[in-house]
Amino acid sequence: MTEDREKIERLQTRLDNLVRTQVDFQKHVSYIREELERLKRSSSEPTITEPKIYQAPKTEPLREPGEKHQPPRPVPPPRTTPMDPPIFHSYSDAASAERVERDEEKARSSLEKFVGENLLSTVGIVILIVGVAIGAKYAIDQGWISPVIRIVFGYVTGFTLIGFAVRLRSKYEAFSAVLTSGGMAVMFFITFFAYSLYQLIGQTTAFLLMVVITVFAVAAAISYSRQMIAHLGLVGAYAVPFLLSNDSGRFDILFSYIAIINVGILVVCLNRYWKPLFYTSFIFTWVTFLGWYLDRFRDPEHFWLAFIFNGIFFLIFYISFIGYKFRSGENVASENVVTILANSVIFYGFGYAFLKDHAGFEGYLGLFTIANAAIHLLFAATANKIKTASIDFVYLLGSLVLTFITISIPVQFDGQIITLAWTVEAALLFVIGRAVVIELYEYFSYSLIVLASVSLFNDYGRHLDSIDTFLSTATSFPFLNSFFVTSMVFVAAFTLIYAVNRNITYEVPGDEDIRSLIKYVVAGMGTFVLYNAFRLQISDYFTYLSYASRAGDSVNIFAVESDVYLSYSIVWQINYTMLFVSTLALINIVRFRSMKLAVVNLGLELLSLIAFLTAGLLALSSLRASYIRGLPDGSPDVDIFQIGIRYVSYLFVVMVVVTAYTYLRSGLFFEHLALRSKQLMFEMPLALALFFILSSELLNIMDLAGQKDSYKLGLSIFWGIYSLVLAGIGIALGRQHLRLMAIVLFGITLLKLFFYDLDSLDTLSKTAVFVSLGVLMLLVSFLYHKYKAVISNSDDLGEHL
Repeated sequence: MTEDREKIERLQTRLDNLVRTQVDFQKHVSYIREELERLKRSSSEPTITEPKIYQAPKTEPLREPGEKHQPPRPVPPPRTTPMDPPIFHSYSDAASAERVERDEEKARSSLEKFVGENLLSTVGIVILIVGVAIGAKYAIDQGWISPVIRIVFGYVTGFTLIGFAVRLRSKYEAFSAVLTSGGMAVMFFITFFAYSLYQLIGQTTAFLLMVVITVFAVAAAISYSRQMIAHLGLVGAYAVPFLLSNDSGRFDILFSYIAIINVGILVVCLNRYWKPLFYTSFIFTWVTFLGWYLDRFRDPEHFWLAFIFNGIFFLIFYISFIGYKFRSGENVASENVVTILANSVIFYGFGYAFLKDHAGFEGYLGLFTIANAAIHLLFAATANKIKTASIDFVYLLGSLVLTFITISIPVQFDGQIITLAWTVEAALLFVIGRAVVIELYEYFSYSLIVLASVSLFNDYGRHLDSIDTFLSTATSFPFLNSFFVTSMVFVAAFTLIYAVNRNITYEVPGDEDIRSLIKYVVAGMGTFVLYNAFRLQISDYFTYLSYASRAGDSVNIFAVESDVYLSYSIVWQINYTMLFVSTLALINIVRFRSMKLAVVNLGLELLSLIAFLTAGLLALSSLRASYIRGLPDGSPDVDIFQIGIRYVSYLFVVMVVVTAYTYLRSGLFFEHLALRSKQLMFEMPLALALFFILSSELLNIMDLAGQKDSYKLGLSIFWGIYSLVLAGIGIALGRQHLRLMAIVLFGITLLKLFFYDLDSLDTLSKTAVFVSLGVLMLLVSFLYHKYKAVISNSDDLGEHL
């Protein structure tokens, strides 16, 4: 008795604490609500009102339905300190205590309900089946019943379970569902035993019986809305062909049966999207099909069988998935995307393999790929018309359409058609995605931009791989060829993308930095392709002329140093490059005013100038040599323009120099470069360019005049004079870098004199060279002495370029 009393006291104390907590919580809520109402009234009244004496609002404890009303106890006022809660009072509320007790009772009973209503019934039906099997086995071992009675008893057991399930469904639906699944399991195995162990029924009869059981399982799963029943029917149904197989090789029956089962899954999925059921059937079907393809498939015997059932399985799973999405209107999750893509890729992979390995059908690969795109397009159009279908699902199907269209291009075509198609597709998708705000399409266009660029570069690489192929398609007139058209379409498409991207009225998906990234990438690629489109036409034109002038000569022109057309090609490509970068500079100065583009542009101008001073001057020298060699015999290849072209090239050099000067004088670099730095950047390359050009021009004049030793006597004297002039300008303008260049050039001239010139010069020539250089060096030294004060303060000179 003492222990019971102590337990009663502990429970009573616990109950009082719970009731007190509930009542105090209600007091806090009522107090806050009252204060809010009072503050709202006082803020809306202009006059000052007397403060009210606080009275706790009348509250009632929560009551269960049917509970008698009990008047609430008076609630004491709270403390006056704003931060203090109301005073806690230790009194009990019988109604609240009863409610708390009932809640605890419900929590305790939830586990009991799960065990009693679900777990026990499931375990019970399994134990029942096991018990029946053990009893049947014992009866068989003792010889009490014949095989026919055994099978009949099994069917009776199954039907009995289903009969009880039907009668109990109205009141005990969950228990009825368990009995139904157990009854179907019994009938599945009894049918197998009747066929396999006792040969009481034939294969066809067993097949039909199991199909009927499977249909009933599907109908029961939908009726009960129980996924367990569907899984039971599915596992049993897929096991049937392997349990009943006699290795007859009738794969058409096997695949027909699996297709029938999958149609049952389709019916279920149109009503209930049970993911485990769908994934189980999906994996089992395709794994079975793959195993058959790897082990038993023989072409051409099984070609049409494989091709047809590949399409049937694909469509069943496709409709199973999207049919429920159409009905429910649910948004597409990442797992849904993976499922649709996996189904589509598996179907396309099998179909591609079947067609590729089947003789005579290789040419239909592109058509098959387009057919895949057409299927997705049909369902996308249907989804777009159905109001319940979510818009992102329509976009997903649309992306599949675009994917297969993109794949069909390289499958069916080759060469520049691939580049053309991908380029146009990329531009259209980007414009639609950005203008209509379909992020998926814009993201898809990014991959196409990369693909189109890679394809174009691949075209560049293959362009001159085979000279014979090139000559069969080349023309003597530039620009009338597919390669140029492809390049210009690429440039036009990227220009459109650039313009749409720059339009700030169109929203950018994700971060705004994407706009800048696209701007630089697209502008850079478009400019590069535009440049090469014309440059390669120049190269192709002179290559064609070279081979046409030497018909039948199989010698590679790139190994013939004196080839006139090759030299023309080099010079004109460099001239075009200088024209291109100069035009780009003028456009930036007038239109864009971009410092980043100016930096890149100046670097390109420097590179083009270096290309002219090296390869360009060498090609001009080759043209001069060819002109001089052809003069005596009046060769038809001799043309005065072989000499005159150098002065055309000088005009392009002047364009590069002028635009570079304009860049440095513009306001684009005022905040980033000091005046001295800009002087160095402009004057050093200019001085070097003049040095090489004037040296080349001196050699040109001397060679045309028939002077010998032009590379020795005349060149050394000119270098000395140029060094003197450079030093004088450096002293006059306060340019230290020019003076240092003059000193370095004097040193190079002396080295050239001692190690190269003296070998072949006669006494008179040696005297002239030494005297000239000596006088020039003395003049430079005199200038240094005379203007040493100016030189020491040269950092204060040169206020402008």
